[in-house]
Amino acid sequence: MKETNEHLKREVGVMGLSANLVNIMIGAGIFALPAIVAAGLGSSSIYAYLFCGLLITLVMLCFAEIGSKVTTSGGAYTYIQSSFGPYFGFLTVILFVLSATSADAAVANALVDIIGTIFPVFKSGTLKIFIFFILFGTLAFINVKGIREGMFVVKTITITKLIPLLLLVIFSWGEVSLDHLVINSVPAIEDIGKISLILFLPSKERSRVYPLVGRLKIQPKISLGPYL
Repeated sequence: MKETNEHLKREVGVMGLSANLVNIMIGAGIFALPAIVAAGLGSSSIYAYLFCGLLITLVMLCFAEIGSKVTTSGGAYTYIQSSFGPYFGFLTVILFVLSATSADAAVANALVDIIGTIFPVFKSGTLKIFIFFILFGTLAFINVKGIREGMFVVKTITITKLIPLLLLVIFSWGEVSLDHLVINSVPAIEDIGKISLILFLPSKERSRVYPLVGRLKIQPKISLGPYL
């Protein structure tokens, strides 16, 4: 097991790690993806979810295996650098920065657009830039303050996201009709593959939890190799 002393405060417990994972998944498009999948496959959407679940399980088993051996922080960057050398680690960082920057910008823009549908004043370009500055400036300030403050924000946001989902389930349960759950036909493999790819892209975001390994109070010790 490769482990170095990074002088990081290990203040992320089980609840904090779980909240971070839930927060990433809910923020990955859970409110929009079901509609896209249903439009593509209809009542056969369950096949795409099962296939995507199988794929992401294999990927996460690989992350869990190497995460139990390399316990320093850095996530995929550390894993790739340790396995293939600094050059490939450098490429990983560049790709991660580009993808994270683009994804965060898209999410922030979508958030403001949703607010703009309710309050048209937020559609102003100047106001958008101001909101982006406040939003990312606040997140940067929390990040500089420390891991404890950051995890408090993550837990708060996670609870805020879960509440409307629970309310949606509770109040819409009576509207569920078994007629809508009948699978009338099996879609083509190509169609399942296309929709599964759409599901897979946000699902892989759960791998972003592994950069927190160096902050965990309890380090993983179990190897999952025999189960692969």
